[in-house]
Formats: sequence, structure tokens, C-alpha cells
Amino acid sequence: MNYQILVCHVSQIDLELISDFFFKHNCLGTTINEKPNVNLNHYGEIYTLDNKSYPIKGVIVTAYFYEIDFLPQFNAFIKHNKLKLLSKYFVEDYHDKQEDYKEFSEIKINNSLSIITPRHKVHDDNRNYIIIEPGLGFGTGHHITTQQAIRGLLKYLDKVDTMLDFGCGSGILAIIGKKYGINTVYALDCDNSALKNAIYNAKLNNAEIIYSNIPISKFEHEVSLIVANITYEILKENLLNIKRILINHGIIIFSGILACQKEMIISDLEANDFTIIETKSENNWVLIVAFLNN
Repeated sequence: MNYQILVCHVSQIDLELISDFFFKHNCLGTTINEKPNVNLNHYGEIYTLDNKSYPIKGVIVTAYFYEIDFLPQFNAFIKHNKLKLLSKYFVEDYHDKQEDYKEFSEIKINNSLSIITPRHKVHDDNRNYIIIEPGLGFGTGHHITTQQAIRGLLKYLDKVDTMLDFGCGSGILAIIGKKYGINTVYALDCDNSALKNAIYNAKLNNAEIIYSNIPISKFEHEVSLIVANITYEILKENLLNIKRILINHGIIIFSGILACQKEMIISDLEANDFTIIETKSENNWVLIVAFLNN
């Protein structure tokens, strides 16, 4: 599939503002490259970072779009907000070869669950496999925010019987919820291309999921769990509707939250009668789990 990417080098303080602009202009997703604060591996041992792999200062944001047709607005946005880019931004075409499944290796979420593509072979009868067609570049399970959401979902899904995957993308979270026993699973996405991919993935997994492209403001079903791997800005904008459709003591699982936004989303949730159950941080991304306490 063909995309266009916009790459810009910004200071950490401007990251949220830039990200907000991108997602308001139909951004499919972003990757962020910044130098880690500590030189520790997973075992707590010191190692040496390759400085060539990271910007000397600030962060490099790569934003993915089907089409970039907003550069005049982006330039005006930079000027209006007096943003100082650390280097000149650039746009280029990006081709994600669907036929090249080597890029999509098996992802082992835990000791019993793997994410694979249709061309992978099931090789372990003792594992559960979720099949995802990588027709879109996002929601295949490779990104850390997707993995965070999956692990959070697996931890709490036995406490619920209805679920909404808000901003479902490839549908991976909705499929896992259904395959692991949630009775009724809804999935919303305003992007019809993503929705087609999600419906196809549900068929690959024999998962009965109720899909729709309606905005959450028009969603009328009560659910006991909402999972969302989307940006803080979208979550904040839709928090009242999330609260409206969630039953009392229902659970929310949010990923896609930048570390610098953690305290803001917690404050927003607590102001709307949510009680935080847990938070987990990994590679500058935060998972937040809470329940509604009306």
C-alpha cells in the first residue's frame, strides 16, 4: 500500500502540538525517534547507545498519511504558533509491500498468544493465533502501543461481557476480545479503508464483531469495557461520550498516550469520575487502565 510520510524534527515541548495537528489532518499514525534518557538494557546493565541512531536533541516525528494535501496549512500552523523546527521538514512517498510478509514476523504477545499474517503457518497447537492481514501499516501488533493495549485487554477481559474498540484500525483488539470470550464486541472507526481491513480480519479469525463508521457521539449501546489505542487529543475530545456509554464500574484501557501527556489524561479522567487502576510506561508510551465510579 502506498502512503506519504511527513518527517519533522521538533523540540520535546512542541511534540504534542505537532501531533495534534497531524491527527486532525487524518494522520494514520506516527513514529517518534528520540534519544533515551538512560543507557540501560532490560536487565539493568549499562550499555553504549549508538548516537548515530538518534537526534542530538529534540525528537524526529514521522507521520503517515494516505495523501498529504495540507502543506500550506501546515506552514501557516508553524508560523501562527511560532514553532521552531530543528531542521527542515520533508515529505516523501512510502510503499508498504503487502506481498513482502517477511517484514511482519510472528509476534509473541505472551506464552500462549501470537499475532501472525495469513501466510504464516500455525506451528504450535498449544498457542492461540490471531491472524491479521497487514493491509494497513498500523494495528498489526508490531507497535508498542498495540502490544500495551493487548496485554491490558487480556488482563481485564474476563471481568466484562460487552466491549467497544474505539478507533479499531485493523480490528486486532476487537478480534482478541471476541476470541477470548467477550459476548458482544463493537468496533468503531471513521476511516472506511481501515474498517474494510478490520472486517476482513474478523472473517479470517471467524470472529463476529459489530462494526460501524459512526462517530462515538452517535453510538447508543452501553458497554462494560472500552479499549482505545488512539491519541490523547482524540480521547480528551470524546471523553464525555466514553463516559456516557460505559456502565458504572466499567473499565477503560487507553494506549497511544505519550509519556509527557500522562498526567494530563489522568487529571481529565479523575475529573470525570474515573478511578485509575494502573499505568504502565514503555518507550515513551503509556498504558492507562481505569474504571468509572459514578
